Amino acid sequence: MTQQTILSLSDVQKVNDTIAVEILGYSISGDLYVKDNEYPIICREFNPLANFNDAFMIVTAITKNNDTQYTISKNGFGHECMIDNERKQRISRVSAWTPELAVCISGLKYVGVETDYIQPTVQELTTGLKKERA
Repeated sequence: MTQQTILSLSDVQKVNDTIAVEILGYSISGDLYVKDNEYPIICREFNPLANFNDAFMIVTAITKNNDTQYTISKNGFGHECMIDNERKQRISRVSAWTPELAVCISGLKYVGVETDYIQPTVQELTTGLKKERA
């Protein structure tokens, strides 16, 4: 078994109309990526399991009316998961991603990621509890 940490955010910093995301416990690198003219975003790529197949890119998009949307994309494959902030649930499926991938952004609306393996609670996301992956 490999012990993994459910991710929480160490820093959320607004830069112009983008949000830069720093993730606890991982070395990340990122650059500015413009999805379209209305949604400037910062991409942060990280590899929680030191395995190329598990590398993910977390994308945060801020709309002009400050209605925040979150997209999580499988690196290199383009599968996207849009998070509905009102219903707080996954509304489209992403294949082959790490069960521990979950995000809680302090000061913004809660964002959770449902998987077949772990369905973290808000408390688990906030405290960053460690989970074991079978």
